Amino acid sequence: MVKNDQRHIKVLQQQIVDAESQLVKSKESLKMWTKDLKELTVSVENIRATGCESKAKNLNTAIIKLNAKLERLVKEKAFFDNDACPTCGQDIEFALKTGAQSKIQNEIEEIDKASIQAMTMFKEETKGVDDINEMLARAQSFKQEINNIEYDIRMNNKIISDCNQSIQNIQQDNGSVEHEEGVHEQMCREIEDLKRKRNELTDDITNHDV
Repeated sequence: MVKNDQRHIKVLQQQIVDAESQLVKSKESLKMWTKDLKELTVSVENIRATGCESKAKNLNTAIIKLNAKLERLVKEKAFFDNDACPTCGQDIEFALKTGAQSKIQNEIEEIDKASIQAMTMFKEETKGVDDINEMLARAQSFKQEINNIEYDIRMNNKIISDCNQSIQNIQQDNGSVEHEEGVHEQMCREIEDLKRKRNELTDDITNHDV
């Protein structure tokens, strides 16, 4: 085997060692990220099991409806601030006005109380939703990291495979050369042997003639 081939094989062998070392590190990192992703996924499932997402959605809808009703009641109460109807001009009796305003005010207070309670509950459920969204964002980054590590593993496996194949090719090529050199040497020995036998035969003939 020529020196250049030996040097090339040493370079390839070092590349294999480096790739195998990187493989060990990548596989350990993959285990860590996979474990973290699994734990994060479990946490998301546990929070979702509380139903915070659907509760927050329903509470938000309820708050919108309560606010709309509250706005309507405020307008109705303001109507009875007038002594006469702004549209037709008919007088509004004092007793009717005060009775209606009192009733409307009671409704406003009840709805306002319900709205505050719903808003408090909404904030609590929204915290769970925010936690889920934050965890999902982290999970996405974990998945990207796992994809990158898996790509590195594939690339290092390819490096090892390609280097091994290159070493095998060099060894096979050198084996073929050595075989051909051996055949050539054998043929040379056989030719020399034939020449020797020819010379011996010539000497025998010469001696016989004498």
